[in-house]
Amino acid sequence: IVRRLGMLGVFPLPERERKIWIFDQRVNDRGIPVNVPFVHKAYALASREKAEKLKKQNELTGLQNANSPVQMLAWVREQGYIANSLRKGAVSAELKYNDQLTPIGREALEARSAASSTTYKKLSAILRQVSLDGRLRNQFVYMGSSRCGRWSGNAVQLHNLARPEERFEDPNNMNLLRSLIHKENYDGIKESFPVVKDGVSHPGSVLLCIKSAIRTAFETGISMRFDICDLGAIETRVSAWVSGCQSLLDVFLSGRDPYLDFAVKMTGIPYEILARDIKSKDPAIRAAAKAIRQMAKPAVLGCCYRLGGGQMGIDYKTGDPVKQGLWGYAEGYNVEMSKEKAHELVRVYRESYKEICQMWYALEKAVAEVLDPKTVDVRRELGPNGCIKISKINIEGRGPILRIQLPSGRYLHYIGAELQEVKMPWEDRDGQEVYRETLTYSGIDQTTKQWKMGITSHGGKL
Repeated sequence: IVRRLGMLGVFPLPERERKIWIFDQRVNDRGIPVNVPFVHKAYALASREKAEKLKKQNELTGLQNANSPVQMLAWVREQGYIANSLRKGAVSAELKYNDQLTPIGREALEARSAASSTTYKKLSAILRQVSLDGRLRNQFVYMGSSRCGRWSGNAVQLHNLARPEERFEDPNNMNLLRSLIHKENYDGIKESFPVVKDGVSHPGSVLLCIKSAIRTAFETGISMRFDICDLGAIETRVSAWVSGCQSLLDVFLSGRDPYLDFAVKMTGIPYEILARDIKSKDPAIRAAAKAIRQMAKPAVLGCCYRLGGGQMGIDYKTGDPVKQGLWGYAEGYNVEMSKEKAHELVRVYRESYKEICQMWYALEKAVAEVLDPKTVDVRRELGPNGCIKISKINIEGRGPILRIQLPSGRYLHYIGAELQEVKMPWEDRDGQEVYRETLTYSGIDQTTKQWKMGITSHGGKL
């Protein structure tokens, strides 16, 4: 407390930020009500299946510990496995594309995939963190992101609760699942929610069902109401506003869903039909409309940051092939998208929202002018009413700090910023390496969490 008071004495919070911080403390102190008995039962059921899946792996492979990546990787290599690691994406790709896998190798990898789910451990985090009065407190960290001042999560990480499976969006299915969890009916969950594979019904996965029910562990009393707040389509909304993209702003002004609106451009199906079908009582019609919206969502979210269509690259940590660009980004949303489709959607996005693309280049040009070593005090302003202000702080012997003031008044700082010729992660049409003048700076590497020189950025990221 003394240290923090000392810091605030030197770096006092602006009044607006102090008001936000006080509000944040009220939210954290109030907490979120949790159904603790439900969490205990759900965690016990998930732990039981986890143990069974691990036991099955050991029996299939004959290994002492099939959960050991070293032991398991050596064994599956003998079964025709090609990848260099057992990370989720690599295993998924092998099961989907490798026809050289032996049947027992495929079965063991499927068992490993089923057992690899760790989402249920969030239940354990809830039990560790919950207060004696059944409320979960102190889960939001004000300015937890030291770089841009965004909130971050603590312990339970409420900002990334698992998305329920499609079938559990039906309240009847969710209520049945919750009833079975309350009764601790392990076999009942497997029988009630089977998995259909190649037209054959198999017992369902308790782990995946529990994953879908985690959000329902937060319950209010009868006399209370949950207010769940989020910034709606914030990336799309702000990119449209900052760049002055009126066609996209009109989507919000008219109350339309931006993902459905892009789906119209993607499919040619009228907006009214998609909006109607997504609320249809017919499960097949509703599922088809939701699948179209899900395809559009990663394109709208990713393309404003200048994502390309993508190609197959190499994971520098494992050496495994990895999808890049929108192709790989969509996979992170569990959206099946071909490489050709990813490239097509990038083209459609850039043709539809040209102002956003122009903003990428405007930002790069402004940064280049500010960082020009022949200049001392060049400033550039972009966006509505010049709400984005770009300047630099010259420090003798250390290189300049690029400073970008955000519309909120907060600043982003890029230490040791300069423009360098950097090799691009693609080749030209003749197969030659491509080099471009690129913003580089020093900061924390997002993968290693270590200080690193030569981090690159571009207009899309900015």
